[in-house]
Amino acid sequence: MEEVIIRRKIKFVMLIGASLHKYGSSSDRIEKALLLLSEKLNLDSQFFSTPTSLLACFKIDEEREFTRLRRLDIGKVNLKKLLLVDQVVDKIIDDSLSVENAMKSIYSILNESPLYKGLIVDIAYAIVSFNICIFIGGTFWDASFAGVCGFLVGVFTENIKVERLNSIIEGVLAFLVAFTSLLASHHLPIVIHPEVTTIAALIILLPGLMLTTSISELASSNLTSGTARLLGAIMILLKITFGVYLAQLLARSFNLDAAVFLPVQHSIVFSALLMTLTAVGFVISYQARFKEYYWICAGCVLTFLCSKYTSLYLGFAMSAFISGAFIAAFSNFFSRVSKKPSLITLLPGITLLVPGSIGYSGIESMINQQTVEGIDTILKTFLIAVALVSGTFFGSILVKPRRSLDI
Repeated sequence: MEEVIIRRKIKFVMLIGASLHKYGSSSDRIEKALLLLSEKLNLDSQFFSTPTSLLACFKIDEEREFTRLRRLDIGKVNLKKLLLVDQVVDKIIDDSLSVENAMKSIYSILNESPLYKGLIVDIAYAIVSFNICIFIGGTFWDASFAGVCGFLVGVFTENIKVERLNSIIEGVLAFLVAFTSLLASHHLPIVIHPEVTTIAALIILLPGLMLTTSISELASSNLTSGTARLLGAIMILLKITFGVYLAQLLARSFNLDAAVFLPVQHSIVFSALLMTLTAVGFVISYQARFKEYYWICAGCVLTFLCSKYTSLYLGFAMSAFISGAFIAAFSNFFSRVSKKPSLITLLPGITLLVPGSIGYSGIESMINQQTVEGIDTILKTFLIAVALVSGTFFGSILVKPRRSLDI
């Protein structure tokens, strides 16, 4: 009977780990959360989490050990389900829920349909692309075209599930968006700047968050997971850059010339107001509940203002550090006040700061044989990522996390 209970506890812990992985938690968070849960369940355990697997060893006594290995697919952020899983863990820790009932709750959460799907998610991608284009200096026509392309990117990524196409989908979409932008700039009666519309439309594919997470994992000594995630981020950047490069080569063969891009300087007040709409796109694309919209919106707007003003006086690296510290402290404050995971506000806020588009520009420069500029931009990408991660760690010192599931 005792062994049956132990096996049930082990199964539950592994299920929690798989759920946290599926809904967007990093490896270091998963390991800390599972250790906390195991201690509560009186299990002597060790965990090893990677982006594609979870390995655990449970020591029962001097003679008995149980080892579990679970192969996992790379998860997709779902903040609502992450919140529900977090609440189940809270109830287990507070002794207000049995393991049997907790497992039923987790299975129920796993089987729930996404909060938003189909056309709503595609529109959210369009909103994010439109606003990002404005933030990086595009005109209204640039933003409108980027929004249309972002919508189509959402349709492809959310609705087309072909096994062989999935491995190259980023490169294919990059090629289609870049070539369409070049065609539009040449044939439409309005001025379109392909270099800004392409980045804005592909922003949801750029692995900036994956890159920053990998640096965070490496900093917390999760070397295997961090290295794997870092190489995955670089691979996605290479596929996107190669797709854009092929589109540019094809456009040159048709003599499709693009207008010279001169960034438009939008007022900070206008950009901050537009950020409230961007927060709607983040809520939908990250599958958060609109109950948390005001917190997410506040985090996005304040992080944006912090980043803008500090970059004017302190440079990009110090700006990334301070902004990262702010959003981490803000997210931990939100977590303590609401008893919810800090990731709900941390992910949308940090998405505004991650250097994915800069990394893309660096690799593009390298492909176009602008070696010195490319190396300089890639080093800048890693410097921003390190400063951002360091800032989040410092923010967690300023406002301590509620518990190990948080920062």
